[in-house]
Amino acid sequence: MLETRRLVAPIKLDESDVPNILKSLRERGWTPAVLQSQLEFLRLSGLEDSVSPAALLQSERNFPGRHGVYGDIVFRDAEVYFLLTRDEEPTLEVGIISTDTGKVEEHLDEFKDCLQDAIMTTLDGRKTRHMKFNWMKPPDRLSRIGAQRAQEEETGEVRFQPAKISAELIQGAELLAEKPARSILQELSQAGFAREIDIVSRRSRKDEEIKGILDRLKGANLVNTEFLLVCRRTRTPITRLREGDRLKSEHVGTLICPSCGAAFKDENLTEGYTLSELGRHLSQGSHWMTVWVTKRLVDSGVPQESILWNLEESGEEVDLIVGVLNELWIFELKDREFGSGDAHPFNYRRVRYRAQKAIVITTEQVSADAKRVFQELVREAGRSSSLRTVRTPSGGLRRVHTPGIQPLFIEGLENVSPTLETEVAGAAWRSAAERLSLLGEITGFDLSGVVARKFNQAPVPIFT
Repeated sequence: MLETRRLVAPIKLDESDVPNILKSLRERGWTPAVLQSQLEFLRLSGLEDSVSPAALLQSERNFPGRHGVYGDIVFRDAEVYFLLTRDEEPTLEVGIISTDTGKVEEHLDEFKDCLQDAIMTTLDGRKTRHMKFNWMKPPDRLSRIGAQRAQEEETGEVRFQPAKISAELIQGAELLAEKPARSILQELSQAGFAREIDIVSRRSRKDEEIKGILDRLKGANLVNTEFLLVCRRTRTPITRLREGDRLKSEHVGTLICPSCGAAFKDENLTEGYTLSELGRHLSQGSHWMTVWVTKRLVDSGVPQESILWNLEESGEEVDLIVGVLNELWIFELKDREFGSGDAHPFNYRRVRYRAQKAIVITTEQVSADAKRVFQELVREAGRSSSLRTVRTPSGGLRRVHTPGIQPLFIEGLENVSPTLETEVAGAAWRSAAERLSLLGEITGFDLSGVVARKFNQAPVPIFT
């Protein structure tokens, strides 16, 4: 799987500094491709001995410094490295694109350390004296997550909260992802209380399997054990006890059954279950799905702080809002079939939040009617879409076509993890392609196209 990693440090480099830093990096075994192409141009022209490469590379006409952006790209082994610095943002950015997922962090650190050493040994000590190489992962440029939270706090209408997952929530959600366990919890939610004998008798599975599921529900703190006292003669319920041993006490055990006149201690006591506070929390609005999907997003590389949960149960909001690098994703989670009646409201919410990706996850399937609704919505958007103005990475403006977006359907929980991993990897590639596109604009090379072919990636429509 293709992965992209980036690091930034609060370092400002002048245009005149960059060529010598790149040349120093080249001497350390890292060959900046754009710099190398310019040096090769001088060699072919026969001017490498009579024209100073540094002077030529620093000129506004030849060095990739138009738009106040400077940088280069390095092809090494099966990986691609890049560095960027901009006048408007006093930061130095380095990145790696690689399929070697186990070594990607290590290799980026190696590149970053060599670049840092090249800077320290190339520049004047008066410039490097105050440089602080505090490398960190860049925050997502997507600010709408923060804007959404700020707007809600200002108006007092808080509908979303940052995702909060704990070991207890995850354990419960993982168990409820299994349909038999979820079915028992749903029965308890509707009935309020159910005896073990009734839970077992209503299912076709073997008694041992059902009892095993009940034990796991208890172990995950999703259900509480209670006891039902039943009249021996009439078989009518008398009362429920949280602790069966209470019948041994003189105060409770000697109470008289109103139906038969026998003492409570002589009546039948059967074990049963009620929902615990955690069980109610996870079953309410199928919140277990929210926790379960959040865990898989985090496992796929999405920062937990980039995930917002919906607090409402009305169904008028999306279940998850997720910032993935520079993109906004919204999720609709259904512990049932996603039907045609769900399609129009979800499309409305996609448009409302201007999401780059809309994802439907269902434990069952998306109905054929719902899929036809989305297909028609995309066709209508294609007929009515208009040109709009967007800003390119270099700061210019461009008019682009804005077609409709077909949601991504994930049917069945077994397909969630592999699909999300693929989608997050795709977002990482699109983010890297944007950085390469920025370099491409200032160098004249189609760098994102070259790297796409190198890694067998589909071309990325950066500006749509």
